[in-house]
Amino acid sequence: KLTRILQDSLGGRTKTSIIATVSPASINLEETLSTLEYAHRAKNIMNKPEVNQKLTKKALIKEYTEEIERLKRDLAAAREKNGVYISPENYEALNGKLTVQEEQIAEYIDKICIMEEEVKRITELFTASKNELEQCKTDLQVKEKELEETQKDLRETKVHLAEEEYVVSVLEDTEQKLHGTASKLLSTVEETTKDVSGLHAKLDRKKAVDQHNAIVQNTFAGQMNALFNKIQDSVSENSLKQQQVLTSYTNFIG
Repeated sequence: KLTRILQDSLGGRTKTSIIATVSPASINLEETLSTLEYAHRAKNIMNKPEVNQKLTKKALIKEYTEEIERLKRDLAAAREKNGVYISPENYEALNGKLTVQEEQIAEYIDKICIMEEEVKRITELFTASKNELEQCKTDLQVKEKELEETQKDLRETKVHLAEEEYVVSVLEDTEQKLHGTASKLLSTVEETTKDVSGLHAKLDRKKAVDQHNAIVQNTFAGQMNALFNKIQDSVSENSLKQQQVLTSYTNFIG
C-alpha cells in the first residue's frame, strides 16, 4: 500500500503528504495505534532514486583495473611504513564515508529519540486508555450487576403483582358471591320480617280475641254462678216448703 501511495514520488521530484486521522475515544485505541504506526512508517521512508547504468565490458575492466591500482597503492603504503596505512585517495574517501555515516548515525539517533518520545507518548496514552478501559470495564461490571439486581427485583415485583392480581380477582369473585348471598339473605330477611309482622298481627288479634273471650267467659261464669245460686236458693226454698207441706200433711193424717 505504501509503495502504491508513494509511486508518484519515485522520480525524486514529488513531495507526498499523508494526513492521519485518529480518534481520542478509548474505544478506538487499537485503530489509533495502528494509524499512528502506519503514518510513522510512511513518514520515515527515504526515497533515493538511482539511475540504472549498463556498463560495457571495457568500462567494467577499467573499473576493476582502477580498484586493483588503489589496492596496490594501499599495499605499498602499508609496506613502506610501520603499521597499516592507506593511500590519501582512499583515506579521503573513507573520511567522507565516515562523515556521511556519522551524520546518518546522528540523524538516526535524533529519529530514534523522536520515536522513543513518540513511543513514550503513545505508551502513556495507551496506559491511560487501558486504565480508562479497565475503569470502564469495572463500571460496566457494576452496572451489569445493578442491572441484574434490578431485573431480579423486577421479576419479583411482577410475581408479587401477579399474586396480588390473583388475590384481588379471588376477592372480587368472593365479594360478588357474598353480595349475591347478602342480597338473597336480605330478601329472605325482608320476607321473614313480613311474616313475623303478620304473625305479630295475628298474635295481637288472637290476644285481643282471647282477652275478649276471657271477659265474656268471666261474665258468663258470674252469670252462671248467680243463676246457680238463685236456682239453689229456689230449690232450697221449695224443698223447705215441700218439707213443711209434708210435715203438715203428716200431722194432718196422723
